[in-house]
Amino acid sequence: MAEPLLDLGVARAEAIEEARRWLQALGLKPALWEAFPATFSGGEQQKVNLARGLIRPNRLLLLDEPTASLDGEARQVVAAHLGRLVQQGVALLGVFHHPEEVAGLVSQEISLSVPTQSLAG
Repeated sequence: MAEPLLDLGVARAEAIEEARRWLQALGLKPALWEAFPATFSGGEQQKVNLARGLIRPNRLLLLDEPTASLDGEARQVVAAHLGRLVQQGVALLGVFHHPEEVAGLVSQEISLSVPTQSLAG
């Protein structure tokens, strides 16, 4: 989790503390912090992946349903952080499962619909 910050030259203790803050903010139980990732549920894996992706400063984030498997509280944490990133000038390109929660972040929206007929026809 802390590796992206370590790659930037952040001190190990500081990087680990920041990783812990992210995991706690996203609601991942401390008992899991040292567990092997393959034992995590889908939602827990998504929390770790989000924390790892958001911990490092970026100019552009590509997001594929980043909150789809998260509980409401974790979705709010992610949406609030994404809002702070947008205010800092970070560009977001994403597909969102809960678009109402990120509506305030959207500068342009493209809606895609699923065809009603099967393409196998």
